[in-house]
Amino acid sequence: MSSLPQPLTFVYDLTHDLELDVYLPDSIPGNSGIHAPAVIWFHGGGLINGGKADINPYLLGDVLDQSLPYRRLMTRTATSEKLLPQGLIVISPNYRLLIPLPSGQEIISDVHALFDYLSCPGTDMHRALAEHDMTLDTSRLAVYSISSGAYPARAAATLDTIVTPPKALVMVSGMGGDFLLDHWIQPKSGSEQLSVPADILNQVHQILEGGRRGDRVFSDLPMFGHRKPETAVRVGIFKTLYNTGTILDHVLGIPGLSADLRAFPYAQRLTTIPESHRHLLLPITERTCPTLLVHGTDDKQVPFVEAQKTWEDLGRMSVEARNEWFDGGGHAVGDPERMGMARDQWNGRFDRVLTWLEEVLRR
Repeated sequence: MSSLPQPLTFVYDLTHDLELDVYLPDSIPGNSGIHAPAVIWFHGGGLINGGKADINPYLLGDVLDQSLPYRRLMTRTATSEKLLPQGLIVISPNYRLLIPLPSGQEIISDVHALFDYLSCPGTDMHRALAEHDMTLDTSRLAVYSISSGAYPARAAATLDTIVTPPKALVMVSGMGGDFLLDHWIQPKSGSEQLSVPADILNQVHQILEGGRRGDRVFSDLPMFGHRKPETAVRVGIFKTLYNTGTILDHVLGIPGLSADLRAFPYAQRLTTIPESHRHLLLPITERTCPTLLVHGTDDKQVPFVEAQKTWEDLGRMSVEARNEWFDGGGHAVGDPERMGMARDQWNGRFDRVLTWLEEVLRR
């Protein structure tokens, strides 16, 4: 079992101490002075947890360690070894997380800071790339996300204020396609609720009720591998927001919004939100780059209908789009064996995703 390649780490936002990891492409015989495109990976974690170390090793063309996420994608195939070996840089950034961060606006600001950093030739990252005889081709960037990482990914792909907008967007089990669904704003009961241990729940209530709102802002809480002590409580925060149907309050920064929206049918909820805050929903726009959606039809965490809504929005805006729907797949698509899929068939579908991504970057 091979291990992940070691990244180079840089601070892209000194004010908020935000780091990114850079995985360099493999050496390609006969090539020097590589002007390399890059894939930017946005981690998941419900906008409450997660960190740059949660990167999917499948993107790096590596056989996965059993202790890492995505271990179901174990088989090494010729095309799954495509990104680093084919001269693409892979970048995995941290970004600030909700609670006590007041809203998604700060996450969007981090996305701007990230792309500003990538586009600035005088940074430590660019100097380090030069030492490896390569440069970053900022005209050929792509964003790839899983779960809640779709929120910063959508910001990068849809906002016209991003200085070097990406050419391609991939969202796997993307959260944020439709925060107005009952799934996000209605309280859960009985078996619908996510379990939170009593001692954790007590700490969560202290935080959410304001007793510890002054705690530091988090930006690096990996969900996998070596978890930090704060992670268990942070997981409890996400589960509590889900159970109470209030996560949208924190995304938009409007306390009590979800409760207000419950009084309206779905079709009226968007117009009920103050116009000054609707941009935080990151709607698909005409400038959205070519997009590929990957989603399981049996996803209980981010319902499939969210992906369908995004798919419809892409079509309405005439954005180039493709999809890989996994029939019976759960969150992060799920286990191929449970869906009756052979592992090579499973890998083949993800290989198609990476092949599409590389093709768009090579245009």
